[in-house]
Amino acid sequence: MKRAVALALLILVLVPAAALRWAPQTVVYLALPFLPMGAAPAPGGDYFAVEAIDAQTYAIREPRYWQQNASYLLLGADRAVLFDAGTGRGDIAAAVRGLTKLPVQVMVSHLHYDHTGGLAAFDDVALLDLQHLKAQVGPDGWFTPSGEQHLGAAEDRPAPRFKVKTWLAPDAVLELGGRRLRVWRAPGHTPESMMLHDEARRQLFTGDFIYRGQLYAILPGADLRAYRHTAALLAAGVSPDTTLYPGHGSPLARADLIDLHKALDAVCAGEARPHGVFPRIYPVNARISLAAPFAASVDCE
Repeated sequence: MKRAVALALLILVLVPAAALRWAPQTVVYLALPFLPMGAAPAPGGDYFAVEAIDAQTYAIREPRYWQQNASYLLLGADRAVLFDAGTGRGDIAAAVRGLTKLPVQVMVSHLHYDHTGGLAAFDDVALLDLQHLKAQVGPDGWFTPSGEQHLGAAEDRPAPRFKVKTWLAPDAVLELGGRRLRVWRAPGHTPESMMLHDEARRQLFTGDFIYRGQLYAILPGADLRAYRHTAALLAAGVSPDTTLYPGHGSPLARADLIDLHKALDAVCAGEARPHGVFPRIYPVNARISLAAPFAASVDCE
């Protein structure tokens, strides 16, 4: 029953979003070569488009997919991290192998189907060290996300089954060899959401916590209070010149994070003016809006 309710909610939210927000962008990509500006075909195939953010940082984009997903390959001298594993509609492992020969550890911003689709192709997978996630590991050592965590039924995507090699402590520091990444636990969009922060390069990889378009604080596991708390921590914890690299679409600035924090404060105080009935849509700025439940102020207490 819970799964049916979650699926109905997901369809209610995502179908209008796809029609109104993403379809025009997809038409643009389909009418042109399948490459965003500044990107090149990924090694080994043309499903992915690779954008070099700098000499050791790559965005691996899926311009043919309606949600415009982006995964990120972060290289050090000794090893690499792949942040998010794509939708599974293309061979992201082959794209990664074409970009580096370093050992690669994969970690996901959260467990939704469009970020975990390629996990099964990797041996070194890391998840946040959270008690409820550890409890989901079966007697045989395999982890499978629940239906509410994965939401793949919306697009008939099977849940991945994989072994977790590393459990990451929130606030852990990853040493890649000449490059350090800090793990940020970032609940709000989901309880398991996380980010990676490269303070030296002023890069914050945000997953689905913030991106251009409509943010969802109404899907299973979403929590407005946690969203607000995480936004406050991030706004205070990253430098003004930090660039945000989201799980969908193009980069954002710290100013967008500040705007989200202010909008969440207004929503939780009952001072923001939404439109729509369900979900209630709150403007954040010209690039971002937030979909929230009926009585947002109650959820923020």
